[in-house]
Amino acid sequence: MEQLEFSFCEPLKSLDELGVKSDYESLINHCSRLVSFAQSSQKNLHYAIEQKQKEMAVEDLIVFSLRARRFISSTSIVLLSRNIFIPALSNKSDSNFLCIWEIVSTIIHSNDIAIFRSKHELVQMYNIFSKRKYVYEDFLRNPESESISPLVFIESDHKLISFNLEMFLFAFVERVLAPAIVSCRDRGLELTYLEWFERNLEKILN
Repeated sequence: MEQLEFSFCEPLKSLDELGVKSDYESLINHCSRLVSFAQSSQKNLHYAIEQKQKEMAVEDLIVFSLRARRFISSTSIVLLSRNIFIPALSNKSDSNFLCIWEIVSTIIHSNDIAIFRSKHELVQMYNIFSKRKYVYEDFLRNPESESISPLVFIESDHKLISFNLEMFLFAFVERVLAPAIVSCRDRGLELTYLEWFERNLEKILN
């Protein structure tokens, strides 16, 4: 996979090493759990277990976003995070893409977060989201109960966004977290980069 060159176009702050390390370790832990959730199968799961998995994933997503936004600010990569985009899962939205900073900020200020793991779930929620003209119609053409890569729908006071969970996580790791680690290293703070992400990144995104 082609590696992009990044420039940090904002003044570098003095690092709060303890704070940066704490945020880094927390977001890595929550990111790892979210990746495991996104890649796991829901076949033959009891309904209560499946719902509990989703509840825990939402909790992880909120804490991950809180830590991620603080980590981004502390390591002076806000501008970078505003310029890393993933596709928005809507053909009715004002924009076809969402930036990482917008996603984590919307999660933090959300009123409701829903995660869908099958076409059947999307069909069940069609009326709610179609009223806002915000539904990814390709998934509704064949409404079988097929497992899909988890899709996240987030509603705040000002907007409704949706995106693929795996794509968001791996875009964050490769294009935001990795450059931040390099920046921290150059300023004397060593953060461990997880080899697991490097091994699985290309397989997930391609």
